[in-house]
Amino acid sequence: MKFYLIAAILGLVFPPRRCLCQALKYDSLQKLILGEWQCNQDSGNYIIFSKGHIKEFNKGERGVDIYRYTIETSPCDSILISTKGTGFFLVEIGNDKLTYCYAITDISDDYLELVYAGGRLWSYRKVRHMRHY
Repeated sequence: MKFYLIAAILGLVFPPRRCLCQALKYDSLQKLILGEWQCNQDSGNYIIFSKGHIKEFNKGERGVDIYRYTIETSPCDSILISTKGTGFFLVEIGNDKLTYCYAITDISDDYLELVYAGGRLWSYRKVRHMRHY
């Protein structure tokens, strides 16, 4: 009985980070990804998702890169086929028609994790107060 009480208290104090990986639906992902995200590995790096477009910029640098994007259910790069995660892939399309592929390995209301084709993992936290860049 004590064990269950302690487990319940710990669950309230330290709630588990909610991962929607297992039952994530396409429509839910489309809504979750919208907004401004700050990179955990480089706090000056931001990405802003709006419907169909991504803005990427780095504080302290001039200019903003703007891309179109789609979210796919099949791997857009053979390197990412074995990547575990949500089962969704982000395809970024530049003005030069070059495409970049990322596996969306985790996403929640405030956390996003992407694996780039080179295998590098980047994580982001959602910024609650949108800035206008």
